[in-house]
Amino acid sequence: MGAPPQAAGQPPSGYPPQGYPPQQQPPAYGQQPAYGQAPPAYGQAPPGYGQPAPQWGPSPYAQPAPMRPPRPHGYKHQKRLIASILLLVGAVLLIVSVSTPFWSYTETGGGITVTQQFFPGSEWKETCSGSGCPTGTVTCTYSSSGGGCPALTNTGNLYGGVYGLIVGAIVLGFIAGILSLMGALAISFGRIQMLLVWLLVLVAFALAIAGPMWALGGQPGALTSDYSGSACTGTSPCNSFFGSSCPSGSPSGTSCNWGAGIGWYMAIAGFALLLVGFFFLFITRRDPFTIQEIMAAQSAGMLSPTGAATGAVAPVAAWGAAPAAAPAAAYGAQPAYAAPAAAPAAPAAGGAPGPAPNCAKCGRPTEWVSQYSRWYCRADNLYA
Repeated sequence: MGAPPQAAGQPPSGYPPQGYPPQQQPPAYGQQPAYGQAPPAYGQAPPGYGQPAPQWGPSPYAQPAPMRPPRPHGYKHQKRLIASILLLVGAVLLIVSVSTPFWSYTETGGGITVTQQFFPGSEWKETCSGSGCPTGTVTCTYSSSGGGCPALTNTGNLYGGVYGLIVGAIVLGFIAGILSLMGALAISFGRIQMLLVWLLVLVAFALAIAGPMWALGGQPGALTSDYSGSACTGTSPCNSFFGSSCPSGSPSGTSCNWGAGIGWYMAIAGFALLLVGFFFLFITRRDPFTIQEIMAAQSAGMLSPTGAATGAVAPVAAWGAAPAAAPAAAYGAQPAYAAPAAAPAAPAAGGAPGPAPNCAKCGRPTEWVSQYSRWYCRADNLYA
């Protein structure tokens, strides 16, 4: 007498009423689906799923809130780094320029040498050297007379303005240099940072060159207004910024020379470094600057960690945009169970085809599930 007929949708005789053979249960948390029911799609919890499994990383199915990408480790944009150094050194030279003589006049005769030195700000100095000098070094103010110092009010107004221009260039140059250095090390708060650096450098080197040019063109007229007509006759500092002949009426054998001091030349050098620094910033204006631009260019292989561009920079996605997730391949729905002509044999436990690969998401080793002939990651509850 043959076996009793099986009702449609019922498991064949010889199988447990529910679940798979113990040796073939997939490593899932919770109750398994009834026999004949379609297995869950990849990445979905099976029916009867119990408490959530402990997670070692963010879930691949629920996008977390966007986070600001980290600063690329070891990134340095060499041209911007050079520009930053030039800007900072230029500001240092401008500090030297206001601390040293901007202009000097030297007169030698009768065994003594008298030197007058004009500084940006409010003071100037007169130094006498030689055996017949009545005094040594005297510090004078432009606006007051006394102690052998004439009042040079107009010249003082000129050098007070020169001082203000150069100090403004120093402050702006230092700020621009620091912001540029931050950009060279990928510490950026946006493209506006680079625009701010450009603006500060433009104003800084305009002020840096205005100071020495004002002294060059305005000092002779200021001295003419401060000295009497007799002291300004002939070739003298009253009519030229540079010169080497003594005024009319000077004692015989007296030699005179005057011209720019070290401070004036330091101001010109500071201006030149600010200008060259701006040039280096200008030629890098199209290079990646924000953290997102740098990381996108590096991931595309268009930028080395040292900041050297290897090709055109690809467009950068807006910060905070969630990455587009590729749709997961759904497990095919299985048809309803129909009683076969003969009871199928239980599937044999197959061995793994090779060494276990690591999970693409968490990096942990996967397990072979012979039921589905797939590798499975317990940590992320997904199939490889």
